[in-house]
Amino acid sequence: MKCILDRKTGATQPWHALQLAAYTLLDTPVEFKEEGHVYTFGKKHLPSVTGILKSEGFIDDRFFDDYSRNRGSMVHLACHLDDINDLDEGSLDPAIIPYLSICRNP
Repeated sequence: MKCILDRKTGATQPWHALQLAAYTLLDTPVEFKEEGHVYTFGKKHLPSVTGILKSEGFIDDRFFDDYSRNRGSMVHLACHLDDINDLDEGSLDPAIIPYLSICRNP
């Protein structure tokens, strides 16, 4: 799994940061609701970057299952906590550690 790299600061960002960045020039703020992974602009539903990539054939979700979805959420959280220097590495499941190293060294 890869994170978004802010080239100015060198910090990694969660995937939804890319979606929000894509809409920063709009006059009305785009809101992100984690439950359901929904982006809205006023009353209009917006597609996510992942949804666009999937519809164009760049993402193959045939292998997604509850375990991989949960692991992805935990990787996102670990990367976020690492970015804000609040990660207790001793609490990480060993399955998360390799992904964290990718976020640190993109």
